Amino acid sequence: MSSKASDKPVPIILLAYQRSGTTVLQRTMGTSPLVHNFGEVFLGPKPADKVKEYYDDWNLYAKTNFFNFKEKAVAENPALLLPSPENQKMLFGLFLDRLAKSTTKKYFIADVKYHSWHHLNIFFQEIFHPPFLLRMLLEQEVKFIHLIRKNVFEQYVSWIYSKATRKWHYKRKETLRKQKITIDVRDCEARMRLSLDSTRVFEGWLSGASCLTLYYESLFEDGRFSPEVLSKIEGHIGEKLSLPDAPVLKKVISNVGGVVKNREEVLQYFKDTPYEKYTRSLCNK
Repeated sequence: MSSKASDKPVPIILLAYQRSGTTVLQRTMGTSPLVHNFGEVFLGPKPADKVKEYYDDWNLYAKTNFFNFKEKAVAENPALLLPSPENQKMLFGLFLDRLAKSTTKKYFIADVKYHSWHHLNIFFQEIFHPPFLLRMLLEQEVKFIHLIRKNVFEQYVSWIYSKATRKWHYKRKETLRKQKITIDVRDCEARMRLSLDSTRVFEGWLSGASCLTLYYESLFEDGRFSPEVLSKIEGHIGEKLSLPDAPVLKKVISNVGGVVKNREEVLQYFKDTPYEKYTRSLCNK
């Protein structure tokens, strides 16, 4: 698919490890008159009452969620169940066409977390080779925005805290839920390693692509988007998007030292390890 040749909207693919800022970025970019935000297209299909805070138009979500789309496509053509390269290319092409036809805007966003890139793999997938979905996208006119969260400990705390409160994102006027959490240090270590390793792998796969790398820690200044970040995004897309400097969501945790119960255990466990530098913010109560 060539967007210029077919005059179709250009996909903007956001990718990152979980809790790295893709949701606040895609929702804020979706306020641009030129950008349609489809959100996390590989999010498992959920009933309408569970996704109201994410999607104002439930019917549109139902049509553009990949799994809902695939279920219907396979029902119409059962041969698509076979994960051959030809079938996966056809399925993916049909899905992109569905997204393109669901908007009249010039660009559209699809948020694809690291753990969702396998959904269009073919028969044989080498462990360290790029997923087939990524290989297909790299052959097309697509803009990638890769978000990286440098502090993987705070990333882990954000994930555990959100699981504990059962609340993953907050709109600007919403009241934050307060809760203390206990960190499983071994699980934390494994997850931090996984995040760092996964990020390095994706950086290698995206080398040479039309990709803008943004760091979570540089996204905001005093609760607002950094002007430099907004400028980089518009420079990467190649167009003035009129993005607001006020994020549509607010940060869940402003101080990890204030929510972790067993901070002394965590500090002691990671002392003199490669992960110690990530836990230093625990010292700020």
